[in-house]
Amino acid sequence: MTMDAVCILNNQKGKKSAEKPGEIDYWDDSRKLLSNPNDFLKRLEKYDKDNISDQIIGKLDVFLKKNPNFKPAVVLKAS
Repeated sequence: MTMDAVCILNNQKGKKSAEKPGEIDYWDDSRKLLSNPNDFLKRLEKYDKDNISDQIIGKLDVFLKKNPNFKPAVVLKAS
């Protein structure tokens, strides 16, 4: 779930999920982002959190509503 949110924030397209109709699968995009750990960390460090577009906020809002367990305490417990 965390990487799905990271992909949304990085405006990755994802693809329609074959297993869950109506949902977007970000697995391939996640793997690409993580394939170069140094670049990935730099992107996170430089991310402009103060200027997230309304479009991205909307996608993230839908994602959060579909995933009510996406809360820091739950995510940390799962890892």
